Amino acid sequence: MLDVHWYLNWAGDFKAGGDESPDKSARAWDKIHFRACHSPASTWDWCSKYGNDVPVVLGEWSLATNHDAPLDLSDATTARELRQMYAEQLAVYTFGKAWANQSDAPLVGHFFWTLRMGSGWDPRPTTEHPHGRHVNESSAVQSLEGYPFQVWSLLELAAHGIAFSMKEANSETCEVVAKPW
Repeated sequence: MLDVHWYLNWAGDFKAGGDESPDKSARAWDKIHFRACHSPASTWDWCSKYGNDVPVVLGEWSLATNHDAPLDLSDATTARELRQMYAEQLAVYTFGKAWANQSDAPLVGHFFWTLRMGSGWDPRPTTEHPHGRHVNESSAVQSLEGYPFQVWSLLELAAHGIAFSMKEANSETCEVVAKPW
């Protein structure tokens, strides 16, 4: 079995701010959606070629984009685009829709990588908190004030209505996503 990590955050040939935008925090959502649906398999498709049949677990994926450009989860457009990207990645990682024949997909499981630093989680044991603790009245579902990377937290994404149960994955999600260039 092979553990593969796939991040749209670092993948692809598009510029961080879109092709023509000088604003490095801008998103080229059409390209991100296309890559979410049609690019990940290139990372592990060799596992099923030539009779290799190596099973793959996608050990890490996230909703980070554009080299960690901060995203405002309360912005309606951003939330809608992130929810779509979540659904697209979930479909590919659950159903292997990148392959013409689903049974050829070597992907056998996946995990969303959840960053706990932004939530105020301190895993270091102390006498008072031998199993770690949340500091400064923080929680696992909301990043600390000023923390710019909420898209790494599955719980926070769920609290904003962006992430949903992985049981709701839809195998047809990527069928309408076209190549934007």
